[in-house]
Amino acid sequence: MQPDIIKIVELDFENPKEVVNILEAMKFMNRRPVSDRVYRAIIFLSKGSMSRLNHFTELALTDYRDLLWQAEYENPEVQKYDFNKSFSELGIV
Repeated sequence: MQPDIIKIVELDFENPKEVVNILEAMKFMNRRPVSDRVYRAIIFLSKGSMSRLNHFTELALTDYRDLLWQAEYENPEVQKYDFNKSFSELGIV
């Protein structure tokens, strides 16, 4: 997991170690590797809420494309963010 992701987790969540553990556990629940893009989308949409984190983690495991659409697009045709880039590159940190 990239340093920018951990930095946002530490800033946004009361228990950052628990959040990192949940995100890292996704590797074992998913059929394919979990990308940093997906981790960034989950953290961005969660906004420091554990219940939102759990919701978006489940969504990522079900259909990561829906997660990315919600995180990166303002509407179906306008991409606001590209979470292939770090939070720093996007100006979020």
